[in-house]
Amino acid sequence: MLKKLFPFLDWFPIKTIDLKDDLVAGITVALLLVPQSMAYAELAGLPVRYGLYAAIIPVALMALFGKMAQISGGPTAMTGIITASVLFPLVQDIPPELREARYIELAILLSLTVGVCRLLMGVFKLSSLVNLLSHPVIAGFTNAAAIVIALSQLPKLLGISGISIQQEFMGLIKSLASFANNLDQIHPLSAITGVISLLGLVYLKKIYRKVPWPLIIVAGSCFVFWKFGIQDEALIVGEIPNSFPSLSFPKNSQGEWLDTIILLIPASIMITLIGFVETVSISKAISFKTRQPMNLDQELIGQGIGSIAGAFAQAYPVGSSFTRSALNLVSGARTGMSNIFAVLSVIFVLLFLTPALYYLPKATLAALIISSTFGLIDFEPIRVSWRVMRREGLVAIFTFVATLCFAPSIMDGFLWGAGISIAAYLYRTMKPRIDIYDWSESCPSDLRTRSLHIAALRFRCAIFFASVEAFEEAIITCLAQSKNVKFMLIEAQSINRIDASGEWGLRNLVNQLKSHNVELVFAALPAEAKEMMNKTQLDQLIGEENFYPDTTSAIHALHERINGRNLEYMI
Repeated sequence: MLKKLFPFLDWFPIKTIDLKDDLVAGITVALLLVPQSMAYAELAGLPVRYGLYAAIIPVALMALFGKMAQISGGPTAMTGIITASVLFPLVQDIPPELREARYIELAILLSLTVGVCRLLMGVFKLSSLVNLLSHPVIAGFTNAAAIVIALSQLPKLLGISGISIQQEFMGLIKSLASFANNLDQIHPLSAITGVISLLGLVYLKKIYRKVPWPLIIVAGSCFVFWKFGIQDEALIVGEIPNSFPSLSFPKNSQGEWLDTIILLIPASIMITLIGFVETVSISKAISFKTRQPMNLDQELIGQGIGSIAGAFAQAYPVGSSFTRSALNLVSGARTGMSNIFAVLSVIFVLLFLTPALYYLPKATLAALIISSTFGLIDFEPIRVSWRVMRREGLVAIFTFVATLCFAPSIMDGFLWGAGISIAAYLYRTMKPRIDIYDWSESCPSDLRTRSLHIAALRFRCAIFFASVEAFEEAIITCLAQSKNVKFMLIEAQSINRIDASGEWGLRNLVNQLKSHNVELVFAALPAEAKEMMNKTQLDQLIGEENFYPDTTSAIHALHERINGRNLEYMI
């Protein structure tokens, strides 16, 4: 029981060799976590120190209360861009001198609400809710969000200040036009540093993966800007407080608490679901590699506890990083202690090495962000969706285009895509595939003559609120083809579920058929659906004699019943 409440107890006792492996893996991950945390804080619209804050307590608690040892938490590009897209519109009407402080407050409160959403989902075992997000929607959104992230960093990469994405429809396109008009303001040193950093991050890791290139590039960039004496706060990170984040209850200096929480709930749900899609992908990849069992609800609990506690330590929303998790795995991590060692390394940097980061160019951080998007851009899932089903392909393309058009409010594009996906799903279920089934081919030769008194169809869908009307219409259509039908046979192996609306519709349909001397017959009805009928006594209304294990048995029995009634055959 204790290990269920405190999963980290599974780590102990830790073998010395495992502890050494965890130490090496933790330090290795920290070499990537430190620069990425600062870069993603910039992406989220926050001072870089908040990225380091988010890489301490949330990461430690996610490791302690999560289940899979190699998952590395902390700031990610996706949570950063969603945080920025949600919070920037909320502070536009605030006086400039109060805007930054209010923005930071909202980011910390968002971590709290995201944590509550994750914790509730985990406690009530709702990890399957992520299945509501169709793969085409995720593919379209992820590709568009990656492009938005990369394009939003171009001004910083080239040292052009004063350009931000406008908070309106087609804001990204308009901002790109403004960016093109200001190319004459490029800062040469920032542009050279940014471009070289980007090329180094993309290509150097292909030469020798074991070298911590991000840290080397950050250190080299800091040296270059220090050597040239660059002091412009628009181009460098500047002073980072070398102290542990203060622990306090999240603040809400403006507005009512309830109103603020309600404003943040939609974004909290989105960050929870999108972030958890990444967690599921990471968990599957690690599980295949290490043969560890997955417990996605426990991962949600760990992320929830980490996010809630992070809000009390000035952290903004975090997630699971595929890149850092993969690095943690290949570096030899055995237990979650690797993440604890990574956190200790971040604390060491925060307390003792922040003066060395004073001259860190924002162009280098932009290069870090842009390089991280290359792993997110993958149009193959969209092409596959198009090949599998044009409707699904259109959903992916619509989500992609909508997200770009609504940028920087990418949440609007995602919601439109999800809405279209759900509408397409409901349309499919309202218009399921229904086949008139020629059962004669599966029968012996003496029974292959189609009876005038039997109509048969195959219904390829559960019977629930969205499909029950189509089921009724299909039966009416079959009956309209012959006025002599006495048995309506349903090949029912696809009817694996019947909800309350489906039961009510079936009950009315059975009564209607009986009033016209027609019996409803089911062949191969799954046990789940039969159990539901038994609970409501619908099976008694239909008649136990009208349920058969397969179509052939049903045909034989119906022919005997027809013969017993001396009904005529149609030859």
